[in-house]
Order: sequence, then C-alpha cells, then structure tokens
Amino acid sequence: KWRQDAKGQTITYEYDKAIRLVGLTNENDATYRFA
Repeated sequence: KWRQDAKGQTITYEYDKAIRLVGLTNENDATYRFA
C-alpha cells in the first residue's frame, strides 16, 4: 500500500500476511522496519 500527499510525495507501507505493519518507506526514501 502507499499514500501520496498533495505535493506528490509518496509513503509506502509494507504488511505481513497477518496484515501487521512491518515496513515503511518515506518521501525521503528512508526505510524503517518494525518487528
């Protein structure tokens, strides 16, 4: 899944099979992982 704001910047969300948030990539291309 992803979201785009009014400035056209995109945030991408990653989910596991249980639909839990496991990753996020922000508009600066920084990636965060969650356990």
